[in-house]
Amino acid sequence: MRLKRGETETFLQVTLSRIMEKDGPQLFVVLIDATALKTLEGQFVQSQKMQAIDQLLAFSRKQTLRPQTLNLQDVMSDLTHLLNRLLGEKVVLHLRQGA
Repeated sequence: MRLKRGETETFLQVTLSRIMEKDGPQLFVVLIDATALKTLEGQFVQSQKMQAIDQLLAFSRKQTLRPQTLNLQDVMSDLTHLLNRLLGEKVVLHLRQGA
């Protein structure tokens, strides 16, 4: 759900559950602020677009792609930092690296 108050935009994740009680059915509602998640999601989509535009530009220039040697530990450390921000507080991601 998207809420807009003036220039401020807030995103909420809404979960509805029906609960049967002795006195009849009840509605259980959980609201979670998903604004930070939506911001990260937007940044991720933007980076994917930029990567696609890069591959297209390289193809149109008939540029040969040059493989690069990457330090996998550095790449995974950067990715873990991004994923921890994306996963939130309730999920813990641990990265164990060998020698």
